[in-house]
Amino acid sequence: MYLADGGDPNAHNQFRCTALHRACLRGHAEIVDKLLEGGAKLEPRDMLDATPVFWACRGGHLEILKRLLSRGAKISTRDKVSPVDLVKDWQTGIRETLQSFADKQRQPTRN
Repeated sequence: MYLADGGDPNAHNQFRCTALHRACLRGHAEIVDKLLEGGAKLEPRDMLDATPVFWACRGGHLEILKRLLSRGAKISTRDKVSPVDLVKDWQTGIRETLQSFADKQRQPTRN
């Protein structure tokens, strides 16, 4: 069933994961907008006690994060890992990966 046909925007699976959680994780901004316009709760919690804000951060989707926050979503301290810590870890991982490859590329090749 579709939202336009009266579908429930807050329906969830056995893990309490809603369509909004999934759309935030996967980076589907248009779907996020349609779900919220269709009445989806802004801060549903899945079995990990994580909100869509957490999953937008986990997926690295800045535009979706901005959309959620501009609509009033909170940065939750109840998530197992805070969104702020998640982003710090993600940035650290990117920095370490880039540094590792940069170091390899600078090493002189032996003939």
